[in-house]
Amino acid sequence: MTSVLDDAAAPAATRGPIGAAVSWLARSLRCTEGQAYTVAIGVLVGLFVAAVGIPPTLKRVTIEHAAVPAPSVAPPPAAPSFAPTRPAGDQGWRPVPPAAPDPAKDATTGTVTPVAPPPARAAGVFTDLPGPARAVAITADRDGLIVLTGRSVHDRDDQPATLVVVGPNGSVLDQVALPSDIQIVGGVDTRAGRTVVTAVSPARVLAVDTDAWSVTTLAEVPDIPPCLPSALLETRCQPGPIDQPPRPQGVAIDAMGNALVADSGQGIIWSVSADGTARIWFSDVALVGSQLDTGVTGIALDGRGDAVVSVPASLLDLGAGSVAIITEEAGTGQRITRLATVGTEELPAGVAIGPDADVAVALSGTDEVLVLDPGGAERHRLTLTPPVGTTPLDLTATATQLLVTVRADRAARVAAFDL
Repeated sequence: MTSVLDDAAAPAATRGPIGAAVSWLARSLRCTEGQAYTVAIGVLVGLFVAAVGIPPTLKRVTIEHAAVPAPSVAPPPAAPSFAPTRPAGDQGWRPVPPAAPDPAKDATTGTVTPVAPPPARAAGVFTDLPGPARAVAITADRDGLIVLTGRSVHDRDDQPATLVVVGPNGSVLDQVALPSDIQIVGGVDTRAGRTVVTAVSPARVLAVDTDAWSVTTLAEVPDIPPCLPSALLETRCQPGPIDQPPRPQGVAIDAMGNALVADSGQGIIWSVSADGTARIWFSDVALVGSQLDTGVTGIALDGRGDAVVSVPASLLDLGAGSVAIITEEAGTGQRITRLATVGTEELPAGVAIGPDADVAVALSGTDEVLVLDPGGAERHRLTLTPPVGTTPLDLTATATQLLVTVRADRAARVAAFDL
């Protein structure tokens, strides 16, 4: 497992004195070099945080891109059947760029005619769901949408947790109440007839049979100790320097039917199989938040099966948010690459992959949707304003629309941007 968010994560053999130090520490602690590196980085981060603290506010950080070439990304699977197909040649999700030639210059005056920017996309209301709870998470089903409502990590008031099936015109087709002990809900995803819901509190993964509308607990998310100082005693540990409880939020089902669960508390992505077995799929200090519920939160799988994730307030970036992609590298295992860094007040949450592999990220702190190309370059931002809604938490893309769960006055609302 390699992290390009910190150069020290390269193999020990290529790091000279640093590699030798890690090897010595591994031999001294009788553990693997990966565990020794985690111990070392945990000590350094802990000492730094203890010495200077985490600034309450920082200036907005300009989006940066990884120095390594971005992996090629194949187009994702076909959009849900309920979404109409765009006419041939329509750019859909990706806006048509301005004409390539330079602006026309008047030969007499030398005046340059400016190129008008593309028109802004306005959000509209797609549907309002019954009940007082807010719409928290959303996913596209083959017959429509599935929306998870209830109390999110941003809310204070207790609300009943409900799963709602919404048709292509926004009408409610069916709904089922989740167990009454679910206090805070996280995410939802569906694939090949299988639907999975995460609960932040209590920390568990639920399996939902949408035909019989039965809900069962698939797995309890393990609460594991930090790698420092437990690396000698534990076979699995959380990468951050501070012990945090499990807080499962975003979820994405892979091609094998495993639910990949973003644990925002422990900085881990879990893989939960259909039989309920939970194992660590990916763990890295880059996924750790600067405080509770700010670690890895959103997760979506692109057409190659690589995971695009969001971290609302990264410990490594001193509270700034980040968007990254986790890929499988032949011979070296998994690798995490930063796509973008965003400001400390933007708080990236849910992630979705657009029809042409662009990445859409809900910025819950600034009421925006950030759209990146597959390499991490910012294409544009979509703004949410009252009375449509604010505080976007999750989103999903169809062939014609980007659908976003938002906070609205006395309504569990899904907003829409036409693509």
